Amino acid sequence: MAKGITVDFRQQVCDLFGEPVINIGRTRAAIEQRADELFQEGMDRNALLDQLSANKGFRVPATLCSICVDALMGLGPDEKNLGGEEKARRYALGMKIHKADGPLEIKAEHVVLIKKLIGAAHAPLIVGQVFEMLDGPVEE
Repeated sequence: MAKGITVDFRQQVCDLFGEPVINIGRTRAAIEQRADELFQEGMDRNALLDQLSANKGFRVPATLCSICVDALMGLGPDEKNLGGEEKARRYALGMKIHKADGPLEIKAEHVVLIKKLIGAAHAPLIVGQVFEMLDGPVEE
């Protein structure tokens, strides 16, 4: 078995001032999850679902999880002919990361794949932080 590393995918990705980078959550599952979280805080779940659905999304802090899962679930411009087996493999890894409720051990080969996908899709602000979260400090 390939050597694995343990990663906490709950880490937030921040801007240059230390403020969380913001993602827009739009899927029905994400909307329902956010409504459930707010319901736990005492808000009316149905009213929240209506409001979140009407706005077609809500602002959420970007995390290592959201950045990695988005990269795994998407296709780059040069991946139009990516085979079904590879798509299924990426889906499985994305779901494993998405479902993790704490630090997760992943294979070194998965780290390489995630870094390749994120490196191709994101700006240095995101890439640098993600690489540090996966590997430790990046050399200048």
